[in-house]
Amino acid sequence: MYTLSSSKKLVTNKVRVVGNFCRVGLKIRSNPINTQNMRNIVVIMAVPPDVSGESMKMSRKGGMWDSMKRVIVYKHHQLQVGETLEVQFQFNYLAGEDADNSLLPRFPVLVRCDCLDDQLSTLDLQVVYVGNEEENVDFDFQTSYELYHRKV
Repeated sequence: MYTLSSSKKLVTNKVRVVGNFCRVGLKIRSNPINTQNMRNIVVIMAVPPDVSGESMKMSRKGGMWDSMKRVIVYKHHQLQVGETLEVQFQFNYLAGEDADNSLLPRFPVLVRCDCLDDQLSTLDLQVVYVGNEEENVDFDFQTSYELYHRKV
């Protein structure tokens, strides 16, 4: 189990409703203490039923609306160490002006990324010989990880 001990949030999203429009700002920040860049970043953001996913407009290219799953899938190739990616979304808000603005729609976010030549933990390896003869053992290590982050 891994625990994030940093006080800085690496994934944030803010929702704002103005009239018949719902705007979502999504910010993903590569941890500045990382030694490697984040690669193959995939963001999946669920869209609630009171928001029209078909009406989505984005501030950047790279996102796709999946009407069957009611999610937006956004892909980004790489973030440098400490770099921030910001994407703005705008939707038609079906509840409109009659909605209770104290209950803003929620957009849960799942972020997946990977990194090469870095790792999140150490590996202890112990070789135990079975039998009378010792054999040479060669290892070829490639350190990498995939990280999933979920914000509800």
